Amino acid sequence: MTVSAFKRYKLHNIPEALRQVANQIEHGDIDAVRCCLVVETKEGPVQYRAFGEEPFTRAHAIGLCSTASHILMSGQDDSE
Repeated sequence: MTVSAFKRYKLHNIPEALRQVANQIEHGDIDAVRCCLVVETKEGPVQYRAFGEEPFTRAHAIGLCSTASHILMSGQDDSE
């Protein structure tokens, strides 16, 4: 399994960035089977949403978030 960060798109425009990633998945440019979206809101705590193939357990979501954290901390983030 190869793990890499998504390219960044107009960071100030979250809906546009999500649409671009969705388009890449839909067109087969990204072969996504599971996705965990982490959202920070102004009003409250960080939230997450998980999407993808079953089985998709809490452990899968934790694994995805943990892997993303390691990518960011190690400097392997190629999305910039």
